[in-house]
Formats: sequence, structure tokens, C-alpha cells
Amino acid sequence: MSAPVLFLDFDGVIGAGRVWAQNEAKRWTSPAGWLDPALIARLNRLVRRSGADVVLSTSWRKYLTPRSTAALLRACGFTGRVIGATEVMGEGVEQRHREVERWLRERPDVTRWVAVDDCEIALPPARFVRTHAVHGLTDADVERAVAILGAG
Repeated sequence: MSAPVLFLDFDGVIGAGRVWAQNEAKRWTSPAGWLDPALIARLNRLVRRSGADVVLSTSWRKYLTPRSTAALLRACGFTGRVIGATEVMGEGVEQRHREVERWLRERPDVTRWVAVDDCEIALPPARFVRTHAVHGLTDADVERAVAILGAG
């Protein structure tokens, strides 16, 4: 049985309005300026409690490789494991559900998964946690994702 998988968006999940406002000047020159350490800590708690590996579904995968994104996350305090990224199938989030579905179709051994995103995407509600773009990943979001993944 494979590890559970967390499909992770960044903007509005581990980077949110508060940090964006504080780092407006540097966020264009430093990707780390987009990420909130408090939200990274919540992400760490989610992956630690669920045992989930991360698959990048964020639009950042269009600009950074999974390896460089994983290094950036580690530099920001992430302690989990990034195992890959979904294929980019179009602009915007309109295709994100297809990207997740394709990734899963190619890995039928993955049966426990959740997608966390601040945008509404066409995935089953029982597999999707929608965050608020201004607040990012909350404690309640972490609890819901852990429950979806079947971990305590």
C-alpha cells in the first residue's frame, strides 16, 4: 500500500494575503517571500499526522522544477517529502482536476489522497479541502485533510 498523497497548491494555501502584504517589495525577487512560516508549520503538521507525501499541483510548477520547489519548501521549514508534480495541461486552474485525475490514473496504487487549494476545482468534495486565499491553511483545514486521508 502506498503512502497517502496531498496535492498541494501554494498561493492561498501556504502563501496568503497577510504575508503577501508584508513582503510586497521582495516577493518578486524571492519566491520564499510568498510563503508564510506559520502556514508551512501547519502543512508540516498535516503531513506528519497523515504520513502523506506531497505532489505539487500549484501553478508554481510551471516556473520551477519539482526539485527546486522542494528545496525552496525545505528552506522555508517544510519537513515533508515532495514526490513530484502534476502535468500542466493548461493555463489557470480550470484543468487542475484533470491534472490530478491523470496523475492518479497513472498510479492506481494511490488510494488515499486529498487536494488542498484556494480555488474551487472540480474534484469530489470528499477529497477536496478549499482554503481561503487571505487566511491560507487553517487548523480546521488541517483536521479535515487528516480525516480525509484516514489518519488521526
